[in-house]
Parts: sequence; C-alpha cells; structure tokens
Amino acid sequence: MSAAIESFDNPAILSSLVINAPIYIDCRTSVCPEKPIGKDVLSALLKERNNNDGSTGGGGETDETSSQQQQNGADDSFEEGGGEKGLVFLRGTVVKNDQQGECMDVNAFVSDGETTLLKGVSYKRIFAGNPANLIESLSDVARLTNLNPPSIVHFLEDRFMRNTKKSKNSSLREIYSKAGPILIALNPCEPLPSKYDREVMNFYSPRNAASGVKATASSTTTGAEGDVTSSSSVKDLPPHCFQVASNAFEQMMENQLDQAIVISGESGSGKTETTKFIMKFLAATTSHDSSSNGEEKHNIDMFNAVSRDLLMTNPILEAFGNAKTARNLNSSRFGKLIDIKFDKKSNGKLAQAMIETYLLEKSRVVHHSKRERSFHVFYQLLAGASKEEKKKWFLDDAKEGFNYLGGFGVQSKKSVEIDDENKHKETKEALKAIGIADKTIDDIYQTLASVLHLGNIEFDTLNESGHDAAVVKTKDALKYTSELLGVDSAALERSLIKRVISAGGEKIETDLTLTQANDARDALAKAMFEALFEYLVSKINESFARDGAVQRDDEDLVSLNILDIYGFESFQHNTFEQLCINYANESMQKMFNHHLFVVEQKDYETENIEWSRIEFVDNSSTLEVIENKPMGLFALLDDQASFPGATDETYHAKIVSELSNMEKFSCMRKKGTSETSFDIVHYAGSVTYECAGFLEKNRDALPLDLATALYTDNTFEFMKTNIGEALHNRAMETMVTKASKSAKMKSTVCTKFRNQLSGLLQKLNSCEPHFIRCVKPNASLVPTETDQKLILHQCACAGILEATRIAQAGYPTRSLYEDFAHRFGFLVGKDVIESSGVDSKTVTKMILEHFSVDAEEHVKFGTTKIFFKQGVLGALEDARSNAIYYSKIIQASYKGFKQRKEYQRIRSATIIAQASWKGTKQRKEFITLRDRNRAALKIQMAAKKKAFNARVQLRVAERERRELEMRLEEEKREKEEKERLRKEAEAEAAAAARKREEEEAKAKAETDAAAAALKRNNSPESTLDRENSSAASLSEDVDALNNPFVKALKAENEALRASVEAEREEKMALERQIEELREQITAADDALVAAMMQNEQNQQSSPSASTPTGKQEPSRLEKPSAHANKVPSGQASRVIQFVDGMKGEFNSMTRVLDDDVEFIREVAAGGNSGGGGTGGQ
Repeated sequence: MSAAIESFDNPAILSSLVINAPIYIDCRTSVCPEKPIGKDVLSALLKERNNNDGSTGGGGETDETSSQQQQNGADDSFEEGGGEKGLVFLRGTVVKNDQQGECMDVNAFVSDGETTLLKGVSYKRIFAGNPANLIESLSDVARLTNLNPPSIVHFLEDRFMRNTKKSKNSSLREIYSKAGPILIALNPCEPLPSKYDREVMNFYSPRNAASGVKATASSTTTGAEGDVTSSSSVKDLPPHCFQVASNAFEQMMENQLDQAIVISGESGSGKTETTKFIMKFLAATTSHDSSSNGEEKHNIDMFNAVSRDLLMTNPILEAFGNAKTARNLNSSRFGKLIDIKFDKKSNGKLAQAMIETYLLEKSRVVHHSKRERSFHVFYQLLAGASKEEKKKWFLDDAKEGFNYLGGFGVQSKKSVEIDDENKHKETKEALKAIGIADKTIDDIYQTLASVLHLGNIEFDTLNESGHDAAVVKTKDALKYTSELLGVDSAALERSLIKRVISAGGEKIETDLTLTQANDARDALAKAMFEALFEYLVSKINESFARDGAVQRDDEDLVSLNILDIYGFESFQHNTFEQLCINYANESMQKMFNHHLFVVEQKDYETENIEWSRIEFVDNSSTLEVIENKPMGLFALLDDQASFPGATDETYHAKIVSELSNMEKFSCMRKKGTSETSFDIVHYAGSVTYECAGFLEKNRDALPLDLATALYTDNTFEFMKTNIGEALHNRAMETMVTKASKSAKMKSTVCTKFRNQLSGLLQKLNSCEPHFIRCVKPNASLVPTETDQKLILHQCACAGILEATRIAQAGYPTRSLYEDFAHRFGFLVGKDVIESSGVDSKTVTKMILEHFSVDAEEHVKFGTTKIFFKQGVLGALEDARSNAIYYSKIIQASYKGFKQRKEYQRIRSATIIAQASWKGTKQRKEFITLRDRNRAALKIQMAAKKKAFNARVQLRVAERERRELEMRLEEEKREKEEKERLRKEAEAEAAAAARKREEEEAKAKAETDAAAAALKRNNSPESTLDRENSSAASLSEDVDALNNPFVKALKAENEALRASVEAEREEKMALERQIEELREQITAADDALVAAMMQNEQNQQSSPSASTPTGKQEPSRLEKPSAHANKVPSGQASRVIQFVDGMKGEFNSMTRVLDDDVEFIREVAAGGNSGGGGTGGQ
C-alpha cells in the first residue's frame, strides 16, 4: 500500500502551492525518516484528533483485521510504537512554501476550527488537496482537481459523514460515490430502508425514463462541476446501486448487448446486501406492466414467477453458503454469478435466470476459528427444528454439542446477533417456494444432521503388530450417523478406519492411522455438504426453467449478469484458499484495468485527443507467476499432486527453483513465517503464503470406500440418488486422475477453479461490464466511524487507486466547454465575453489566456470537452474561490450600508407614527381607567364598610368565646381545687374517726376485761382498779376532742367557704362591668358608621371641593373609654386592650380612605385643567 501511495508524489505540483492552499499531511514515519515530524507533537496531534472524531477503529478490530493491516500496512504507523489507529492523513493548509528546501510550514486541522502549526514538513509528506466547495459539489472522485490517495479517502469520508453531523436522520447519508465508471458503496453498518423503498426504485426505474417521474430529479441534478444540468438519463442521477442496475438495463435494451455488474469487496463490506438490492430492483421494475391485459396476462404471471423465484434464492444461498466470520455476520463463502435473461420482444420482461457458483469454502464445515461460525444452516437447524424433528434426527442426544460447531453445548446456545429460528422458517419457506416438496426438505435437513453427527465420530489408536491402527471410540455417534445416512453401521465403520488398495489385481485391506481416519471423516463431511449445496443450486436453476416465460430462442434474449465475487484477502497466515481467491481477483483486476483503459481510450478518441502518449501497465506478470504453463504455481502444484511421495516441502522447493527469477515472486523468508512460505506481489500489495496443506487441498481426494458406502446398499433414497451418486462419480474421477498424468484428465481443485474462472472471464469479456466496489468504513462496523487505513487499503485492493492511476496518466480532469465557460467566465469580465459574440470553446480559450495557462503542455481541446492535466484546474478553482470571496465582502459592505440607511429612514417614520398612535390610545385608556376607578371606589367603600362591620362582630364574638373558655377553665380549676381540699379533709376526718373507733374498741375491750375480772375477783381492790381505768379512758377522749389539728381543720373549712362566697360576688360584679363595656362599644361602632356615611355624603355633594377644615376625622370621634370604668379585674384590662387595637385599625382604614379621596380629587382637577392642552397636541 505504501508503494501505491508514494507513486502519486509530484514535486512540481507541490512547489506551485500558494498560501492557504489545501493539502494533506502523511503521518507515517517511514515516508521521510530523514525529516521526521516531532514525535510528541504528532502523537498529541493525532490523539486529540482521534478523540475529537471518535474514530478509534480499534474497539471491534479482529485478529484478522489487525493481521491484515500488519501485513499490508506495516509502515503506516507514525512512530516506532505503532501510533493512533485509523488515521493516516491530516488535512491542512499551506503557511509557507519553501520550493528550494522542498518543505513547507503547514497548519494541520485537529478538529473543527482548531489548527496546529507544523514547521519544515517535507514534500514527501505533502499531497495537494482540493477546494472544499469543489468537494461538496461533486459525487465523482475522478472529477477532483488533484487525484491522490488522501484526496480519495477524504472525499469518501466527507460524503459518508457529511449529513451524519447535520441531521440525526441516517437516511440522508451519502454512502454512494463514483470513481469514473466505478460505483463506490460504503457499508452504512445500519439498515437504511428509505434508500431502497418503492419510491426510490421508481425514481431510478428504466421504465420511467420517458415519463415525468425523473423530470424533477433531472432538473435538479448536479453536474460534474457543481452546476445544475438538465437530463433525463439515468446516468445523470445521483450515484446509487439502482442507478448502475438501471443503466445496465438501459444499455442492454438499447444496444441489444449482454451486460454484467461486478460486485466485489472484502468480507463485511456489503456485497451480499448490494446484490440483494439489485435483484429486488430488477425484479420489481422489469416484471410488472399495469398496461398489459388480455392474452399478455399469462405471460406477465410467468414473468412475476421468475422474479419471485429469483428473490427466493437469497435465503437459500445465504443459509447454505454464508457464515459468520470475524469481520462479518453474513459473509458469503462462495462466489456466484446470477445470469438474468430478459425478453427483447416483451420490452425487456424478466424471462429466465440461472445461478453459477464458484469455490465454496467447504473446509468451514469441519473447521472454523474460535470467533467464527460454520454455515448458517446448521445453527438454523438446531434453533428452529421442532421437538419431533430433533428426536427423529437425534439432535438432542448430543449432550456435549457437535464438534464441527465447536462442541460443548453449542446447539443450545442462541446467537444474540443472528435470529437463527426465524431464519430457519424463511429458509424452509424459500425451499418450498422454488418447488421442493416437504419430504425432500426433511431429507435435506436429515442430511445436515448426519454431517453434524459424523463430526462427533472420534477415533482412538489400537497398538497391534507394531503399528497404530485407528478404531472408532464413540459408538453412539457412529450409530446415529449410520441411521441418518441409511447405511449399515459396521460398513460405515469399516470404510472410516480401513482402506482397500488394489495391487496386482488383488485387493488388500489396510488399517488407517488416527490422522488418516480423521482426514477421511472430514473429507466425507465436506464432500457431502458440497454435493448438497450443488444439488440446491441445480434445484434453483430448475425452478427458473420451470417458471420461466414463454420459451424464446437465444437471439430473442439478452442477459444481465450479476457477479458477487469474494474480495482480495491477505491475512497473517494465507493458505491455498487465499491463493485461489487472490488469483481470481488478480484476473478480474486485469479485466477491470483493461476496461477502464478502453473507456478512457474511447473518450479520448471521441474527443479527437491524441492517445499515444499515455502508457498503460497491467498485472500480467503477476498472473504469469500463478497460471503460467508449465512452470506456474498451479501447473507445478498439479504436477506434484500426481506424485505419490510429494509433500508440501517438495512443492516449495520446486517453485523456489523454477520461479525465483520472476519479478513478482519472492522466496525470502520473513520473520514469523514458516520455512515453506513464499511471497507474491499482487496489484494490492505483497502477500505471504504458507505451503502447508497445498497438496492435500488441491487433491481434495475422497476415498472410494466412503463414496461406495453411501452409494451401494443405502436405504436413504435421497442420500443415494443425490449425494451418494455424486460422491461416487467424483471418487472415480480421482482414481482416474491418479492413474493418468494427462492434463485433460486432471480433476484437481486448482484446475477446476482455473477452468471455471476462464469461463467466467470469457463470459464477462463478452458483456459490457459495470463495477461496484463495496468498502467497509471501519473494522468494528460502527455506523458513525471511519478508518482511513482500512478505507485506503480497500481502495487499493478494489483497484480504485489503479483506476485513478490510469486516469492520472492522461488528462484526468475534464469538463464541457459550456460548463467551463459558465463556471469561470465571470473572472475575465462580463463585457469581454458578451462583446466577443463567440462560442463556448473560444470563451474557454480566452479564460485560459487570461490566467496564462500553457495550453500546449497542460490542456487538450476536444470536440465538446476540455481536458486538463492534474492540478491545473485547482489554480482556476482557487482564483474563482478568491474572486467569489472578495465579491461577497464588497457586496456585503454595500448591502450593509444600503440596509442601514433604509433602516434609519423606516425607524424615524415608525417612531413618529407610533408616538401619535400611542398618545391617542393612552388618552382613551386614561378616560376609561378614570371612570372605572370611580366606580370601583364606590364598590370598594361599600364592601369595606360591610367587611369592617363583619370583622368587628367576628372579633367581638371571638373575644367572648375566648373569655368564656377562660372563665370555664378557671371555674374548672377552682372546682377541682375545692374537691381536692374536700377530699383531703374527709380523709383526715375519716382517719381521726378510725383512730377514735379503735380507741373506743380498745377501751371497750379493756372494760370487758375488767368486768370479767370483777366477776372473777370481787375483791374491793379490783373494783378500785376498774374505776381508775374508766377514768383514764374518759380523760383520753376529752384530750382527743381538744386536739389542735382538728380545730385547725375546722377553721380552714370555714375560711374556704368564705373565699368561695367572695369569689362568686366578684364574678357577678365582673359580668356587670363587661355588659356595660359591651354597650359602650356598640355605641362607639354606631358613631363610627354614622361618621363614615356622613363623610361619603359630603364627598358626593361636593366632589371637586377640598376637604372642609372643620371636618372631624373618623379616628378623632369620641368613643366611650373603657378606662372610664375603673374595673380592677384582669378581664377588664383585656377588653380595654382589644378596644384600643380596634381603634388603631380603624384609624389606619380612615387614612387609606382619605388618600383615595385625595387622589380622585387630583385626577378630576388635572383632567379639567389639561383637556385643552392635550387636544392641542
């Protein structure tokens, strides 16, 4: 890739760059090691740029992608440690150009509006850029003034990201661009249904070319130089895959020549989706005709049936031929050519179709990398099969999964990214749609299940007689496989671990080693799947033939071929498959280059431009390394395959000895490669191949024993007739190949592929080709990111850089005389052009003379176009941009001055008109407001009066309520206190009574005891003792009655009765005082109301007069004073405080009313005195 970039360097163009000219800066260190850009400066610059843009390109980068970039762009890092991923070029402008030192100071764009100055940047790092207005006006990269890789990458990036930043509507993104006759399609990495709906199909439909559908579009189509042109041709419409299909259809019907659309690109670039869109477009726009009726109805139905079958092929081929890879969820693992035939006599109705396939990657059946999957159909079977089907095909019996799918429960693990269950339904519906019976569909899926179980057959070694013989270890897998295949289990086991060799007319049975047994099992699985895939392709073609329109002769049909071919591949480890794929791409590139050269030559010849000076270099030397006979890679590989003792090492030694002198071949071993590696320099870069497995993959041998086991004694009819027979015939061909060294009898993979490719190229060379190059914007397939390295690499692999080289060799920039004169004529003066009265060609020459352009060296004049060398038109574009820029400044200054004067005039008139109108309006509003305020004042006075009375009543009631509550609360407390005292007294009295009773009881007991004693002792001494005891008891009773405590208690009770009586008298007196105060307050309120009414009557009787001096304010009215009644209690004090508060509130209200009255008087006085003055104004 670096060589491809460096070949575009042109010091002559760089030395002519002026200040502020757009440029691109190459960030790689290897470009100019003697003048490196500062590591810290450039690292920080790129890091900030990537952070601002969000273009990391490394989040989803796969091992294969990184390996590919290491292989093809190892020198793309800007410093030794690697550098920022994804960014190769920076945009900038020239600050100072030092032609002698071949360096310049530049401003590098870090992000929008931010630049960084880099000094002394070498010419080797600089590429000339293009004006921004030119880039925005073009959709064809070939029309750029300066054609170089940075310009191409920036052009594609700008179109891809342009509308993404302006709008969240992703359907506005420009994913399609042109590079001359090539359509470049960047994968949007997200669905864009609005770009492919029915309306867009009608917009590009060739059926509407003569109608008004394109009238609007053609009137607004942007020309090559950004001008508006008028054309109804599909060629002039915006680039789109529908445009390519419509253009091919138009040329096919107009010229009656076969057409071919070649779609290529690497995995994940969108080739499969583009193919489907084109097929839908052709089926939708060429098979329906609403004007047909009568006898044509039957033919239209048949045309529509072919269209339906054509669309139904997509789910089938994707299920059986596509797989998830590290780069793509739906990668085509085969090449296909769809030959669609149209009927000339029915105005180009779709009549027939046929599909051819190339180089199916059947090795994916038995092996795939860890992050990838096998073909979709296996996962669809496991996810979508019913319980009965899984039981019938033993799918649930494989507890540890299937080895061919990765094992360890893969069948139960659902994919988050792919809906295998719904895809299974779509595939079954598509199989039914092309006419396959339900029983046959079951047989197909049974065959797939047998392949999965076949992969679970594992082998072990049995050491006997000094050699290792393989034996079957997993008997259950063998049993399931044999039942599904319809063969005897013992026969299948014998064919897997033993081989029958014919020697001297005798057959000898030998044991296979463990490795040989595994190879034999995998060979059978690959052969079975390949045969099934070919069977389905044949059934698809049968459906086309069955549902085709009325049969026509070949001369009544023209065909449009759609080729979906795998893109150029280069990984860290490249094997036989990559060599075949790159050989096909190399051959297609040769045809591509030849076609572009022919198109260029035709354009030059049409314009009568000399063509002999332009040199064209093709890639024939690379093709000779691969396909040359008898010493090319393929020829030597076939020869080695004929020798039983040949190995990959002997093959490597052979090609080294025979091809070392060829320019595009190298056998120098690189670091990290094996001893059997070699390099081939392709058009897209050098690729290193490993010879390991070349011979075995080329032979693709299938043991006859295995083929015979499936073909003979087979109870599974579908397997026997469709798979077994094909495998048996192939095994027999292999046996013939080994016995014969004739080239015609060889049946190796490379021979078959070379023959297929030769037929394909022969077919394409007979057609008019149209090219679509699909490009993946970033490795992680993020919709809003771009990776410059990846895009640049794909442009090289797709031949876009080669196409620009071919155009660059001559005069790449060209324009019609009318467009050129219209775009640049104003630069030489309008009077000069109008006065000359000459045609556009003469005006063009005058423009070139005005700018001193050397017409002999840099320009060629054609019949209708002018041709420029690279970079010549850029100077004119700069002059045009500068003229427009300064014209805008002058126009802006004049228009600003003119608009300011006009603004001042309008503003002055507006102020006068507004002042007059506002005065009248304000006077009217004042009168209305005055009358409204008077009425409002009356209403407010009445309302305030009512509100005041209500407030007074409310407060009095509230005050009474509070006083009553307080009184009740005091009475309650007094009552509780009295009750407490009463209870205490009663308790004390009860205690005294109890004590007295106890003493009386004691005395009685003593008396009784004395009496008893008297009875016992009637002596005089006893009588005297009793008398003494009685006297003592009586003395104690007398002492108890005279106790001071009892006396005090009685005195306290008497005092309490007196206090209660006094309090009752005091309350009665307080109530009498409150009643008197209430009467006084009522009288004061009446006096206040009377004063207010008198004041209002006085104001109504004399509204314009001032307030009388003798008028007494309401606040000064005499009110009865609560202090006159000298009430000594606390309740009376609170009443007096309330009355004083009401007095203050009434005074405030009176002052407010007085202010309102004064304001009304002032307004009335001002209105009467100023009426004449206002009217005078």
